[in-house]
Amino acid sequence: MDHPRVLLLHGDAYRCRKALDERHRALAELHPRIERWARFADEIDDAAMGLELRSSSLFDDARHFVIRGAERLGSPALLVDAAAETPASGTYLTLIAAAPRPRSRLVKAVEAVGRVVGLPSPRGREIPRYAAEMLAAAGCPGSPALLREMAEQSGGDLMQLAQEARKLATFASGGAHGTDALLPGLLFAAGERAIWPMLDRLGERRVAAALRELGRLSEDPGRLLAAAARHLSRLAAARALAECGTPRAARAKLLGVADWLLRRLAGQAASWGAGELLAALQHAVALDVAVKDGECRAEDALLELVLSTTPLSP
Repeated sequence: MDHPRVLLLHGDAYRCRKALDERHRALAELHPRIERWARFADEIDDAAMGLELRSSSLFDDARHFVIRGAERLGSPALLVDAAAETPASGTYLTLIAAAPRPRSRLVKAVEAVGRVVGLPSPRGREIPRYAAEMLAAAGCPGSPALLREMAEQSGGDLMQLAQEARKLATFASGGAHGTDALLPGLLFAAGERAIWPMLDRLGERRVAAALRELGRLSEDPGRLLAAAARHLSRLAAARALAECGTPRAARAKLLGVADWLLRRLAGQAASWGAGELLAALQHAVALDVAVKDGECRAEDALLELVLSTTPLSP
């Protein structure tokens, strides 16, 4: 079996993790004494890492370097070339990225010397299939109704599905009476979801997805309305600064956000037409005032704001 020195895995977090585990197991069969070295891209110095990749291990037969968040690497070519040129035949580099651009520096650097594997998130009928595989692996076969419920509640998040499969299997192993009927009620009950996915879907104008995220939250509607208004104001500011030609570094500093978050905000702002963001922000402020004046309930105002972000047909 071919094991490239340099491998880039990108896409769904769960599928990338599974592919990484399979790669390491295969490498461990070739090199029983293999060291695994894992870091996030933000934690490493590219030049120092390049020297490390060119060196040999003192105690092990091989080394497997894993760098997560590889899309944030400053000099991907430096590391990729170092891993490919090292005289140590037992040196391997696996890069994990979310969704790099097809012709980004990272992708081009890896394509030149190694392999790029895209693992997109599953859609539609694929999600219940993954849920069934996870439950079966955990020793807890599920009914079709349970699989559909898991797929719907997770929103296609395989990492969340895997966590729930382990939880349901643990409960089922206790032999509780009527386990099959009880399992659906246990889904996703532990912990509260963050509000950021709902705000991101709102900014992307994906109304159906925003409503699904909203239905999973247990936050106070007034707090969510205020958060939505702040998010729209940040999108409006990001768009205005971009249209004024403000350099990206200056935009990030003015908005008080990291570069990766600025890119996310810019992508969402691009979903709006000229003047639409300002109108949406004005509507959000008016709804907030109406709630504070007792003219409407916070949950009604929040729902109206989400629905009002629906893109108009051309």
